[in-house]
Amino acid sequence: MQVKRYEVESILEAMSRIKKDLGPDAIVLSTRKIKKGKVEMLEVMAARDENTQPMARCEKPSAPLHYGGAVRDGKVDEMAQILREFKEIRDSIIACQRQNTLAGELIREVRPYREQLTMSCT
Repeated sequence: MQVKRYEVESILEAMSRIKKDLGPDAIVLSTRKIKKGKVEMLEVMAARDENTQPMARCEKPSAPLHYGGAVRDGKVDEMAQILREFKEIRDSIIACQRQNTLAGELIREVRPYREQLTMSCT
């Protein structure tokens, strides 16, 4: 798992840098306000799993699309459209499952350090 920390002026700047550095599958772990001198900034922690491949982008259909599906020989192929939509939904669910798995792994990795930090502050 690759974790990066960002100090930024806005959440939009953070999202832009996260996507550039970690890719579209990265997740934001935490955000908090910090002071750097007299300037108030945001600290954003983000992560991505180094073992996962980026999500494949949908290929463009070979036939032109119509409201009901692809047009082949002048007829609308509704089943092709349904299958394409089903694949997009499945890919979205898989991406969400990946994010949940990454968040769970990070929590397990950070938990021992959290207890140490809590003990040292008291």
